[in-house]
Amino acid sequence: MGENPAFDLLGGLVAVFDDDLDDENSAAAQIVDQLEREKFRCVKYKEPPSQLQSSDTLDILHSISFFILDWKFDRSGVSIPDTAIISQRKSDIQNLKQISPAPIFIITNEKPDDIKESLSLDEDEKLIFVKQKSELNGLSLLDEIFTWINSNTHVSVLLQFRKDLRDALNQTLGDLYCSSSRWADHLLIRFHYDGINKYHELGYFLRNIVKNRMRPLEVNSIDFESLLESHDVSATDLEKNNLLHIYETEKYLDRDVITNEQIRCGDCFKIDKTYFINVTPNCDSIPRSDSPPEIQLIKYKPVTLKNLSKQDILVSTGNRTIIKDRVDRCTIFPFHNGKAMQVYLNEIRLENIGNLSDSRVGRLLPPYLHQILYARMTYLIRPGLPPFPDFLFPDLNDSESGS
Repeated sequence: MGENPAFDLLGGLVAVFDDDLDDENSAAAQIVDQLEREKFRCVKYKEPPSQLQSSDTLDILHSISFFILDWKFDRSGVSIPDTAIISQRKSDIQNLKQISPAPIFIITNEKPDDIKESLSLDEDEKLIFVKQKSELNGLSLLDEIFTWINSNTHVSVLLQFRKDLRDALNQTLGDLYCSSSRWADHLLIRFHYDGINKYHELGYFLRNIVKNRMRPLEVNSIDFESLLESHDVSATDLEKNNLLHIYETEKYLDRDVITNEQIRCGDCFKIDKTYFINVTPNCDSIPRSDSPPEIQLIKYKPVTLKNLSKQDILVSTGNRTIIKDRVDRCTIFPFHNGKAMQVYLNEIRLENIGNLSDSRVGRLLPPYLHQILYARMTYLIRPGLPPFPDFLFPDLNDSESGS
């Protein structure tokens, strides 16, 4: 329903957890009725998330736009201690956050302030909305929710980005289908003939297209001037650590995220207590025969800022601090766990790719990987480019004969 901005941002699928859903006169049933009148589709559960066992049910929750969760689930009139309820709801919220980053709306008969205090809502409040059911009588739940979204930068950005990503994905799949209804068949066959993991390569191919079709992010609901006025330029040690972690997520993937992926350029390894990064193009990092290829690794060390300062690599220019690399070294900061990655460009090691499967510790991401590759450009034989099918080139013999 395009008239309601909340629908455009939130999408149309809602999971409602409340034990009063069968009572047509209950607040929960009225909330569901209101949402369905606004063209939302509601998936309804009379038990809390922690009691869901079916894997099919959990798969559905991955597609949910937002969750509505009751606070108390009464069972056979049995009185449950408040401490047990708090523990159960905390567990439910953690489970839902692991399934999806979607907002969680707690609509309850209890006092919202009591629930916020019970949950110790501070940073988590950015993703959790608490409202008393009686306060919604005569009010539009979506209006309340949209007001809350506008006041939370984290939620506004999350929902707008998710919408843009969904639109880019739909455009990508539509464009590919218009090119050929067998686009997936063609690509899988070509990747197979190139001797690479066809499904992994198809995933990289699709992600690249989707990324390039995403529109520039714009979040019109944020009052940025007010945000700027309330911003404290000073930062505690905890805030600094949190900011470092935010910037690190853009630069580095931990090994747990890429466990089953083939080895790629940018992968980091720990071999005999020494760290190395793979600078070999992806197309040369792929086993294509019974003999796994050798790849080129460069040594690096995780170093502290204090260490960089001692090397005169971290220097102050008066109004800002910069990294001034040496000819034989390249430094990325922040890299991982608050440290910098210092790459020794002239310390090279060739390693058989078959020996590295258990040694990978993570992956440095573009464009920071490119900083290292550019520094090593004179040593690279050629850039790694994706293969192009031979049959799409013109027949040069026919051209020469004038046909």
